[in-house]
Amino acid sequence: MKSNYLYRPKNAIIIAIALLSWLITACELKVPIKEIVSAKNAIEQAKEVDAEKYSPDEIKAAHELLLQSHDLLAKEKVDEAKAKAEESLAKALEAEKKSLPLYADAHIKAAEKEYQLAEEAYGEKFSPEKFNQSGSLITEAQELFAQEQFRQAAATADKALALAIAAKNESLSNSDRISSDIQNLKNRHGALSKDEYANAANENLGYALKSIIAANDSLKANNLKSAVDEIANASSELDSADLIITKSKLQAEIDSLRPEITKLSAENDQNVKDIADNAVLKLNSAESALEKNNIEDAKIKIKEAVRLLEDGKIKLKESSLAADIARVESMLKDAEEKDSQNKYGDLIEKSKALIANGKEESKNQQFEKAKANLEEAESIIITVLSSIEKDIAEAKVKAEQEKQESEIARATEDKKEVQTEVEVKEEKKTSGERIYVVQWRKKNTDCLWRISQKVYNDASLWPAIYIANKNQIKDPDLIFPGQKFVIPPKPKKRISYKKILEEEKKAKEGQIKKEEVKENK
Repeated sequence: MKSNYLYRPKNAIIIAIALLSWLITACELKVPIKEIVSAKNAIEQAKEVDAEKYSPDEIKAAHELLLQSHDLLAKEKVDEAKAKAEESLAKALEAEKKSLPLYADAHIKAAEKEYQLAEEAYGEKFSPEKFNQSGSLITEAQELFAQEQFRQAAATADKALALAIAAKNESLSNSDRISSDIQNLKNRHGALSKDEYANAANENLGYALKSIIAANDSLKANNLKSAVDEIANASSELDSADLIITKSKLQAEIDSLRPEITKLSAENDQNVKDIADNAVLKLNSAESALEKNNIEDAKIKIKEAVRLLEDGKIKLKESSLAADIARVESMLKDAEEKDSQNKYGDLIEKSKALIANGKEESKNQQFEKAKANLEEAESIIITVLSSIEKDIAEAKVKAEQEKQESEIARATEDKKEVQTEVEVKEEKKTSGERIYVVQWRKKNTDCLWRISQKVYNDASLWPAIYIANKNQIKDPDLIFPGQKFVIPPKPKKRISYKKILEEEKKAKEGQIKKEEVKENK
């Protein structure tokens, strides 16, 4: 069990001093005040340097000797009291001497530890003045310690400690901002990872994620310096990933533009070809810029190439529309010349208006609208021309019919009325084939499908009649009264006119090849 002397309250010494004062006054003893006070002061000074911790035996002995001195003095044993006081002083000084290096070293180490924490909190960046002052004072304390100026070393270390704590706390106040930086990096990493070209930067994205996690762990441990370093690493990796992804995107854009530009350069228009060649040069410059990581320059060159490509397409559309306009106007002129009686004047005027609209829209680069107007005008003109040709054909048929009617009228002068509606006449050839004579009527004049309906009860079988009489039918839509057609037996299945044309085309091509072979021989 520890001695009570070491932990006796300070007022015990005060009582002893009061007792000494009384003895001096009462007995006029020659009390060793100087020795006792010196011992007391030495004990207090030893305690100030934690002698109770670093030199417990010596400080305890000093206490006990001082109390013994007081007891002896109370018994008026002055000389013995003086001796005990001197012994107490010696023990106190021994305790102080033993404690001082340990005391100073502990204070220096405490300052160094807090300085280390401030360094981890990145005091050098966030609280440079206090952090640097603390470091300087620690160095000074270490030098004083080496010079055995332990009290000054401890006091200097205490100042360094206070500054280190202040620097640490000031630095840690940036934790929220660093946390926000880490979150921003997480968001940026997430966005880049979702990019369609992220695979090209997988390695950098992986390193960045590791640094982000490490930064977050360092922040939790208040190691802001490590957190900031990891943030810098993550940011650098993300910058690299961003660069790789951006370059991949731009290269893909270049690759997608090249076929379009190549197609444009194949056009016959020289102006369009020149534009395409210039666009190719821009793309080549963009690729060179990408190789040097000049992203902005590459973007500018790609943008210029895109502009040139669009210009080329516009030129091509303008050229194409100009050709369409010329062609439709030529068709319009033909229709006007053929419509001598102005029978289709309204349609022709409408076509003119559509062409005019097409020209205006072409100037305003409204190419789709212009094309639609021109197509509508062309459709109307084709209808007009077709109608005019039909009118001409009908007039020709009518004239032929009138001629035949006149001949019939002359041959049958005894008849007052010309037969206008004649039933189907059938004649039998020696071979037994049926013959049909084409008739003219004011209404429902014979045509192949009407004849087919009469003889077969099925209008769709008209191609059979056409095939049997191709020697006198050049156009299925154009037959003449008086023509005599052989009527073959009713076909068992429907005949396709389209198939007939294809077979005729094949036959003609076969004949041409035979003739070519003969010529080559």
